[in-house]
Amino acid sequence: MADQLGTCCICGNIGKLSFEHVPPKRAFNDRPIFNADIHAVLSAKSYDEMTGVRRSRSPKGAGRHTLCIPCNNNTGSWYGPSYIDWVQQGARNLELTVQGRPSQPFTIQPLAVIKMIMTMFSSVCGQDLFAGEPWLRKFVLDKSAKGLPKTIVPLGYLLSERSTAFRQSGVSGTISTTNNDMSVFSELAFFPLGYILSLGGNKLPDERPVSLSSFAGYDFGETAELHIPLPKLEVNSILPADFRSDEQMRSAFSTNSLVPTEDRGPRHPE
Repeated sequence: MADQLGTCCICGNIGKLSFEHVPPKRAFNDRPIFNADIHAVLSAKSYDEMTGVRRSRSPKGAGRHTLCIPCNNNTGSWYGPSYIDWVQQGARNLELTVQGRPSQPFTIQPLAVIKMIMTMFSSVCGQDLFAGEPWLRKFVLDKSAKGLPKTIVPLGYLLSERSTAFRQSGVSGTISTTNNDMSVFSELAFFPLGYILSLGGNKLPDERPVSLSSFAGYDFGETAELHIPLPKLEVNSILPADFRSDEQMRSAFSTNSLVPTEDRGPRHPE
């Protein structure tokens, strides 16, 4: 694909944008994917019709033209190798849990990992995310920058082996019909890991994903062994933060309740 003109989602400069793989190509994103049309999915009259929606083929994998060449090259070289390491260990732990064995600790460079995750969210959310939060731009472009505000919380989970989809959701929102609590967040789910970026410090509709905020407290290049209790959640729908099983999705269509109820599972303990 040829470069396109636009505004870089990280630095904000206008110019040629390169194709940004989200997640990185070597993080199991090196094969063609198929994208479903959200309007066709939401208008489906049955579960079988929804799963049979015609999909467009993306030959280069998941991603889009979002970053200028310098930002793409720099973040890839600074943070990419550490992120690939984290993903490979995530795949290992997912396989262990499938076998009924305990997961192993992650031995990673946490700061580089979280900076790559924030880089990916810049592409998922578009240019407004970093434009509205200037500290994010410094956090990603300055390798040594540390720390995240309490109002911006990245969380993680493992994609269950029963998952049938991946998803990228820009800034989304849900509101409780009982107490009017609002959640604002973005999500990226791609084997073997999923992430939610909570915006504004509000409660999420599902509190099982685990906070990764502590990653931002390490020094660049510092390696740590971390025991991270990532929950294993299913991703089967296009709806953000929806972790219903295939059976629950089928049942939802039979009761005309495709949109999830507020009861999405137990909250992750503090």
